[in-house]
Amino acid sequence: MERCLALTQSCYNYTIMTLTPHIDALKTWTIEGIDDAICYLVFNPMPELPEPFMSDPAFKRLFGNRKGHYCGYVKFAAPILKSTDAKGLLAYIPVHKGITFVEVEEDGGIVYGFDGLHAHDGENPDLSSEEWWETECIKMAKSIKVAAGFEQAYEDAVTMEERAAVIALFHASMREYGIVFDLPGNFQATINVLFGEL
Repeated sequence: MERCLALTQSCYNYTIMTLTPHIDALKTWTIEGIDDAICYLVFNPMPELPEPFMSDPAFKRLFGNRKGHYCGYVKFAAPILKSTDAKGLLAYIPVHKGITFVEVEEDGGIVYGFDGLHAHDGENPDLSSEEWWETECIKMAKSIKVAAGFEQAYEDAVTMEERAAVIALFHASMREYGIVFDLPGNFQATINVLFGEL
C-alpha cells in the first residue's frame, strides 16, 4: 500500500498541473447567469514517465494505458468564498470526485478545478466527452456560487450536527437547480464523513 501511494503521488505530481488553464485550454465558455466566471477545459497528456512507473503493476492498475486526462476549471474574477483550499464547504461541491485544485491568481481571480485522473476514471466513457466536462464545470460554478450563501453558517457551526445541517441545507438549495450531491462520487467529502470531520 505504501508503495502504491508513493507511486500515485509521484505520478500525480508529475502530471496533474503541468498546464495553465487559461493558456492551454482546449475550450472555454461562459455560464448563463454568472457574469463573473469563465470555464476552461484542459487536456493533460500523460508524459513519458521513467521506467519504474511504466512497468509497475500498481501504476498500470491505477492509470491503465491512458494517453492523458481532462481537467475542468472555473475562474471567478474575484474570490466568492473565504476558503482558498479544497476543504471546508468546498469539499461538498458536487463535482466529479470533488474539487482538487484551488488557486488565487495574480490578477485577484480564483480558479477552482477538478480532474479525471482518479483510479478507474479511464474506464468511464463520460470522461472522454467534452460535453460531459462542460456540464460538470457549469455544475461546479453554480454550486460554488450557492455555497457562498452557506459558508458563514458552516464556519459558525460548532458541532458536527450543526455542520451536517448546514451541508444538508446547501445540498437542498442546489437541488433547486437540478444539481444532486453524490457522497461516493466525492473523495474529500467521503474522507470527511469516514473520519467524522465535517
